[in-house]
Amino acid sequence: MFSGDHLLPEISPHIGLYEDPDDATVTDPLGDYLDSLERVGRLAPAEILPAHQYAFTDAASRVGELLTHHESRLTDLRALLSRPLTPWQLTERMEWNRPWADIPYGSRNIAVSEAEAHLRRLVKLGRAEAVPGSDPVTYVAV
Repeated sequence: MFSGDHLLPEISPHIGLYEDPDDATVTDPLGDYLDSLERVGRLAPAEILPAHQYAFTDAASRVGELLTHHESRLTDLRALLSRPLTPWQLTERMEWNRPWADIPYGSRNIAVSEAEAHLRRLVKLGRAEAVPGSDPVTYVAV
């Protein structure tokens, strides 16, 4: 299976929230990604040829690792939302592969879009909600 960036052997691909401000459609890119991962895991391809790193086998195992990773990330973010935070404030407090202060400014917007995708998933699952009237918008765990 040619997986592109969808299924990688050692890293999780970037899943961000990018929306058209003129489109009122409420999307759930992380939920869509997790659903598609489960479908790929059921395909049981003999070999996975990703866009990065190296070819590998055992898609089901790797899919399981990624599903666990994202569920853990959602749990950690929900804990951070014990008090209202903006997406930027949440992103600053998340665990990354290096300290926030060491992340280049150009990459920080990408990190925020990833945090927003996770926030959207938490909202969709009923685990977080936007605080009414907050400006800028803040989110809190429910």
